[in-house]
Amino acid sequence: MKLRERLYRHYATLGMAVYSLKNGNKTYTPIAYGIRKKFLKQLLEGTSKVKSIFKDEKMKMDLPDACCYCGVVGKLTLDHVVPRIRGGWDSGDNLVFACARCNSDKKGDDLVVWYNRRNQFPPIYILQRYLKLAMQYCDENGLMEEEEENLNWEDFPFSLREIPDEFPQPSELVLSVPPQKTEEQKIFEGTCHVFTGDLYGLTREEARNLVKAGGGETRLEVSSHVTHLVVGQQLWEEYKKGKTTNKIRATQNLQQKGIPIKIIPEIAFLTKIVKK
Repeated sequence: MKLRERLYRHYATLGMAVYSLKNGNKTYTPIAYGIRKKFLKQLLEGTSKVKSIFKDEKMKMDLPDACCYCGVVGKLTLDHVVPRIRGGWDSGDNLVFACARCNSDKKGDDLVVWYNRRNQFPPIYILQRYLKLAMQYCDENGLMEEEEENLNWEDFPFSLREIPDEFPQPSELVLSVPPQKTEEQKIFEGTCHVFTGDLYGLTREEARNLVKAGGGETRLEVSSHVTHLVVGQQLWEEYKKGKTTNKIRATQNLQQKGIPIKIIPEIAFLTKIVKK
């Protein structure tokens, strides 16, 4: 088998998976298999082309700022999809956002080998980028028409033979890993009121972004519609000492109405999720 045929087969199967996931199918339907068959035929005949990796770069900008491997939101690093030790390059198309833990665990492993080691299948959009990088590499090095048995796989930057011919069913796949909220962010779930001036100098915009990152909705006015009130430790201490300010009176009013109060105790708590 020529390397071109292997790459196109994987890419056509990936297209079938994308179609199935976007249509909410739990299993591959006859229509999905037909799409793969037609797409592979067109790729081999040259009547269809692999889409530019520019689309993947745009998607990377549109997706939430989260680790592309596990979904953790917070302080992120840049990871090489194709590790530099395996010949990977430093351009943006080979770089994705990853948490420090995933970046460290993956190290110099091939992407597919790393996922196999974890008994997981890669998110479809990450695998799509991987395949496009592989095709780009093969094009640039004149390898697309090479027979597989003539390749030195030990020196090849991609472990293409580790990709199964048949992907898991759509019910076991994801297009991309959904963001996973940290414990710090979960405090803002729901509809909360935030005293912006109290949260260690946060501006109103920063406070809004903080709540949004936690999946909540902020109401800058104090009302009975809020599910909880978020206050900083300093205000809470003043409240307990019996001081009287507009914020403290608002806190008392909400507490009397049975609105729960969540306290942010440390500045480090905020910097984890506001400052990246």
